Amino acid sequence: MKMPISEAFDLAVEVLRGGGLSRQGAEVVAAHLVDAHCTGHTFAGLPRIPTLLEGIGELTGGVLEDPEVIRETATTAWVDGKGSLGYIACQKAIELGIAKGRDQPVVIVGACNAYYSGRLGYYAEQAARAGHVVIHTNSSSAAVAAPGGTRPVLGTNPFCISFPTNQGELTVDFSTAAITEGAVRLAAATGEELPPGAAIDGLGRETSDPQAALAGAILPWGGHKGFALSMAVAALGVLAGGAALPNEAANHGYIFVLVRADTFLAPGEFQDRLDLLIDYLRDGAASVRIPGEQSSKRRDRARSEGFVEVPDEVLGELRALRDAQV
Repeated sequence: MKMPISEAFDLAVEVLRGGGLSRQGAEVVAAHLVDAHCTGHTFAGLPRIPTLLEGIGELTGGVLEDPEVIRETATTAWVDGKGSLGYIACQKAIELGIAKGRDQPVVIVGACNAYYSGRLGYYAEQAARAGHVVIHTNSSSAAVAAPGGTRPVLGTNPFCISFPTNQGELTVDFSTAAITEGAVRLAAATGEELPPGAAIDGLGRETSDPQAALAGAILPWGGHKGFALSMAVAALGVLAGGAALPNEAANHGYIFVLVRADTFLAPGEFQDRLDLLIDYLRDGAASVRIPGEQSSKRRDRARSEGFVEVPDEVLGELRALRDAQV
């Protein structure tokens, strides 16, 4: 059903606070979830809340919501998430990166000891809007099988690059798995089937049943090539202090590399050149889709209308959680 964005935000804050987060922490997470919903990435939006609440209790025994900067130079920072939700640790990390990037052409920030941070583009686009090219990776807990394997050995390990342009942000943001874990959970909640080639059951057989997939594993995107890219993201997570073995669910590793767009070119020249590239790629065809463009349009439309579409099953579950917390 259609729901006012302000009501969706308030409901998310209320349920998250009931699950143990402070108001400040709940608002950081809710802002991210509602934005994901507005961009059309529903699987990374409000449907994640029940899983997040489970994680707060099972993975950390209670969230410590004040990530700490444990090492810092003029061009680097290392954030210890203190067992918090990744949303909170990553928001702190990207804000640090943007602040340092005002005086430095290249900044690297790592974060660890946190779990699940949502849509990577949410963080990268903040820095792109501030004039940076951003590379952001996230090593996550095991959910993906190796090609030919039968058990989860790597995370869905998303990878994101965002670029500033004169027309907004050009954002490449994708999971190295055939489907995200959030999409599998959303399909399970709404009774939908998974696309072919996305997952296997506990016996290693391909399945379109999301419940069977949750008991089995997701498949890597692009076979061996996607698996190799996922391994690279896992290694970058270790560089940030994340878990070496992806069965440590509460210790994801996050890397943020920010390169100011005027590092080599005159101010504004990078954006002008990128606009030329985008126009060339379109070649006058409105059907050519530029990465991140549709998400941005959906967000603008949702914000303009003031409403977001929330599946009835998800809304019912969130209201039940809220009522049970009272």
